[in-house]
Amino acid sequence: MSGRQSMNATPAGSRQRRIDRVAYLFLAPFLALFLVFTVLPIVLAAYDSLFTVRYSGLGLGGGTLRFVGLDNYATALTSPDLLLGVLRMTAFGLVQVPVMLGIALALALVFDAVTSRLYSVLRTVYLLPYAVPIVIGTLAWGFLYTPRTSPLSGAVAALGGPNDLFDDSIVLWSMGNVVTWSYIGINMTILYTSLRGLPRDTYEAARLDGAGELRIAWSVKTPQLLPALIMTTVMSIIGTLQIFTEPTILRNLTPTISSTYTPNMTIRTIAIGQQNPQLAAATAIVLAAVIFVLSFGFLALVRRRSTP
Repeated sequence: MSGRQSMNATPAGSRQRRIDRVAYLFLAPFLALFLVFTVLPIVLAAYDSLFTVRYSGLGLGGGTLRFVGLDNYATALTSPDLLLGVLRMTAFGLVQVPVMLGIALALALVFDAVTSRLYSVLRTVYLLPYAVPIVIGTLAWGFLYTPRTSPLSGAVAALGGPNDLFDDSIVLWSMGNVVTWSYIGINMTILYTSLRGLPRDTYEAARLDGAGELRIAWSVKTPQLLPALIMTTVMSIIGTLQIFTEPTILRNLTPTISSTYTPNMTIRTIAIGQQNPQLAAATAIVLAAVIFVLSFGFLALVRRRSTP
């Protein structure tokens, strides 16, 4: 009896090993690309950040690469440009991310209540900004913001705002409008997809209890979307601190956006403008650590509040 069981177990075990080998074979291209284009650059950046180039005399000759340990990190951590950029983008995210996700959630709840055919049309409309290249979308909004041609500045001035949408007091939120316009569609699609996967019987039970559609949306659907909302919030936090294209494009249209306006712009300025890739590598790693702390800090806060 035991011999028959062992004979049956052996083919099953070999079959599982074959399945595992096939799975690893399919994963191999992704793992290779991930190692080459993600892990290896991080390792090289970490290694490069421990050195600096020193020049002798008038600096006319070639520089010498010297090991400086954590000196570049000390310089990055005390950089006022990096600190101001992180604080600016944090304030930006505290306003822009809730507004963007709030609109995306409202759209997802509305689309869940309409027919699937109408949703297909509306989804295409709201996903179009995400399909438009960021450079083209930002340029289009930039020309809409230009004081001489802007059809929006008069409306903003009528509401008590500045006549110039590139004014220093409002340019950050003008940029926030571009970011929100670009990413509402993809976040709405993620939330709507999660919403369609929820059990429908809970809605019917709520209706039998006398709940209206608004009550069902707020008290039944939204709490069940918490995992999707957490995921989109973390993605938005990461994206906020990595904003680069929008302010870089708008900088060509206004002097109120400096070359160190965001953390990634600061890194680019250090690497290209100051010709110091070693310090830029250290600054990038510091920024990655800040993003890690904020993202996982948000997750820890959500987990603590959800734990009874």
